[in-house]
Order: sequence, then C-alpha cells, then structure tokens
Amino acid sequence: MSSKRTSKIHTIAASFSKLTRFGKWKTQIVTKDKTLAPPSSGDRNLKIRPADFSPDELYDDYDTLQEATLIVKERTTKTHHEFMAEWFVKLPQYLSAILKHESIGTLSLCKCDGGDLATYKCQTCTSTAPCCRTCIATNHKANPLHRIVFWNGQYFESVKQSAIGITMSLPHTSSGSCLHRISKGGITVVDINGFHEIDIDICGCDDAATFDIQLLSSQLFAASVVSPKTAFTFQLLELFRVLHFDGKTSVHTFVGALTRLTTSDDFDSRHVMNRTREFRRVTHQWNYLCVEKQSIVADTSSCLLALCPACPRPGMNMPHDWFDKTPLEKHWIARLIMHYDANFRLVLERQRHESSKDIGLWRGNAFFVEDAPYRDYLRVTDAPQQLSSTCSNHRAISDTNRSRFNTLDVTGIAGAVCRHECAIPGSFVNLFKGERYVNSDYAISNALSRLPNLKEIVLSYDIACQYSKQFFSRIDRSPLLRQPNARLTFLVPKFHLPAHKEECRFQYSFNYAKGVGRTDGEAIERFWSPHNRLSGSTSKMTPNYRMDTLNSNFYDWNPPTLTAQTLQATNFTTA
Repeated sequence: MSSKRTSKIHTIAASFSKLTRFGKWKTQIVTKDKTLAPPSSGDRNLKIRPADFSPDELYDDYDTLQEATLIVKERTTKTHHEFMAEWFVKLPQYLSAILKHESIGTLSLCKCDGGDLATYKCQTCTSTAPCCRTCIATNHKANPLHRIVFWNGQYFESVKQSAIGITMSLPHTSSGSCLHRISKGGITVVDINGFHEIDIDICGCDDAATFDIQLLSSQLFAASVVSPKTAFTFQLLELFRVLHFDGKTSVHTFVGALTRLTTSDDFDSRHVMNRTREFRRVTHQWNYLCVEKQSIVADTSSCLLALCPACPRPGMNMPHDWFDKTPLEKHWIARLIMHYDANFRLVLERQRHESSKDIGLWRGNAFFVEDAPYRDYLRVTDAPQQLSSTCSNHRAISDTNRSRFNTLDVTGIAGAVCRHECAIPGSFVNLFKGERYVNSDYAISNALSRLPNLKEIVLSYDIACQYSKQFFSRIDRSPLLRQPNARLTFLVPKFHLPAHKEECRFQYSFNYAKGVGRTDGEAIERFWSPHNRLSGSTSKMTPNYRMDTLNSNFYDWNPPTLTAQTLQATNFTTA
C-alpha cells in the first residue's frame, strides 16, 4: 500500500462568517454533505455568506448558496506517535542486536592464523569483529585513542593502550626523518570517549620543540608546560566549549561524565585520577586562544571583540563624516540604543583565601572594564548614601542600603547590550554594595568613551527617571570620567514603565519618543536570562577566572545572536 496520502475534495455549500468582538471575521466552512444549521436568533453578527465572500464587500443576507470546490490537504508525514508505534513493534529485535555487542559469542581463533584467541575488540571502530592482541595493536597504530576492550570470560573490560603495546609517536618537527626518538613513558590522554593511559615517544633531535609544543602538533593540549603528564585532545576541548556556551555545562559535570564513560564496565572510578583541576585550567586557556584566533586584532592591548555590525559605527559600516554631512534632524537614523541593567544572580561568594596570583587573560580589553582602574575610581570617588526615589519604590535603589550582601565579595554585575541584544564592550562592571549610581556612571561613561564619533544615543534603564537627574553633574565631579560626546536620551523599558508614576509614563516612554521605532528597551533582560545559568559555577570561582568565564560567554553570545536575527529577517523578506 502506498504511503502517500491523497487529498480530499469537498464541495462547499456555504460558509458562516462571524464578525467577532475583536473586529475580525471568523469563517466556518460548511460542505454539502453536512446539515446547514441556521444561525441562532441571539447572534446578530452571524450571517450566511457565499463561499467566495470577502469581508471588504458589503452584503446583507443571501437567499441562494453558491457552490465552490475546496481541496483539503492531509498530512504527508508521520506523527511522533506513529513513528513510536512502528518502532515499538521491533523493540525485541533492537534489544537483541544491542546485546550481541555485549557478548563475544563463540570463542574462536583470530583470522590472522597466529594461533591466538580473538578476545580483543574496539568499541570505537565500526567493525566490531574480535581479534587477537597483536592484530588489535597493529590496527590501531594510527588510532591510539580508540576504546579497546578484552573478554575476561564473563564480560568485556577496558584495557589500557600501554598494556597491549599501543604507542603514540609524535611527528618529527622538521623535514626529513627522525633519527633520535625518546620515550616519555605513559601519560594520560583525555578524549571524547574518556581517559586513556598511553605510552608516547617524541622527537629528540637537536632542533626539536619542547614536549608540550610537540603535543600540539598532534592536536593534544598539555595540562602543564614543563614535563606534562596529562593532555587533552582538541576535539574534546572544542566539544566542551560548545556545551559550556550553549548548555552552560560546568567543568565538574563534564569531567564526571568522562569518568563514567571510562568506567562504564565496572563503575569503579578509583583507578581514574581526578583531572578536574587540570581540565579547568586548560579550558580557560583554550577559550581565550579561540578568541585570539578568531580576532582580527592580535594585539592584546586592543579590543578582541566582534562588534555588532548592525549598530552605527562611523568609519566602519557608515562614512566617518556622515554626521557632518547629514542635517541635525536626521541624526536619529544613526542612533545607538543601549539597554542597561543590573544582575544580582551572577555573584561571587566570599573567598576564603585571597590569592594575589590569580591571573586574568582578558585584562580589560573585553566586555568587563579593567579591574584595577575601576577599583581606584571607587576608592577615590565620594559615594554618599543614594537619594531616596521620588518615583516608585524601585528595588534597584532600595537594595543599595541593605545588608543582605554581607556574605558576598561581588553582589552582582551591571552592563549594557545594544538593541540587537549584543553585549557592548567596556560596559560591564562588578557591583560590591548593590546597584549604586557610582558603579553605573563608570560603566556607562567607559562604554561611551569607546564610541566617540556617535552623536545620538538612547539609554534604556529601568530607573532612568531617577538616575538621569544628576547624571551629567556626577560625571563633571569625577576627574576619572568623561562626558559623552553625544546627545543622550534617557528612557524606561516598556515592561518596567507601568510600575512608575504617571508623569514618568509619558516623559520616559519609548512609545512617545521619536526615532526609536518599536524598540521595547528590554533587550538586556533577554540577555540575562540564559547567562543566569552560569551563576552556580561562577559564584565559586576565583575573581579573574570568573571574569574571564563571563567575558568568554558574552563573546560567544554575540555572533550567534546576529546570525539568528539575520536568518529571521531573511524569512520575513521571502514570506
């Protein structure tokens, strides 16, 4: 029987068209084979219309019914339940086929005619035929990180590569053949299928690179620079990078999963050394190297970030003299809209031991401001008790006078994104005593100082009505801050606006502001939502490692966000 489904053809006798209370026409098709029930006497808006009726036409009542043909297309694909029903019938066959991989069947000699039993097999190769120890070692010279198992008479147990003579040879670093090989003994190599104990020999020529650099030539990242005993494959590091950025997977969870993969035969993890600390350090280094690799600018004193290509950037995506040649009343076309807010989920718990050796890799050339100048600014800037709000009792203002953050070193972060939900470089700061104006002044001033050529900027902030009152005077009083070189307009996000007083709902409303389109001002809330899942791991990190982790996540957020919006706009264009 053909799996294709035919379409049913119905002849329409009439249709009911009802003008709903929302001002929309709702039509019900009635075919000839159905009884045409008259409208109820109480429904004055329901009238019998012809099948080809258009709401733009003015009709009253009809005595005759026109006939039309309607083609109703049925599903051409199966539903989830249909697929499950088909599979459930074959469940015993699936189970039997899977169980065959757990048993060796009938013991036999290896096909190599060496006289040994075929008791070894590879769980990674697609060919699962057992073979002898000599053959399994020979076949895996080029694939030393495959998972090898041995039949012990009851079940397949994992075997170390070093125990069956599999050795990994690192390539010669220069042209010609290597005449001097040095054995480095066994090291632990971690791949996507778990932990491996394997012997390694390296090039010992006079011009040979160091051991850790030779490991890189084989796509292995050493856990230390001097005499490494552990290495991680590039494939594993890239897998974790994607899982961490997309699923916010922690290092502890990921290493635990790798341990389970390694000990899946006996569930005894005691013979697998804990490599959580080493993996945390290597992924920290790997994530930053990926940023350096993808960045056009190699100088670490410059900004490494992929800026939002849709926001106005004079000299980049628009002429550098555009504002000079454009009338003032049209400057709104190149207006940057910043969405600023604080986040009290991404905190840092109080450190038991303050480490002065904690190294940060980004060093202020990313989304977070440089820590040392920021702390100097807070130390020398007078920060009197924040004025009480003359509007609604906003939590952002009242929280600054509370003592609920006594157990934290960092009580949250604050930062800004553009209207395309991309993080703005240099706009993120740590909060130490709640959401104070002194923190926001530094973040906003630092971000705007990187945009000196813009003339129009809108700042969306949930307490803009209070924050904007003395903003420019606060900037003037601080010698470490610079006044923005653009006309600054303060607005309140649409979702937050109903909580404000009535006068704020007009003065700070996006709906009444010119040149902002249908922007809602809530982009920063959509930015916080996925990143809040990092709070469980980042709250216990060292300060610089935490900031590097957040910088890496914000960096990874920008390109996919822009790509998704571009593809969505393409769908609208072709629709």
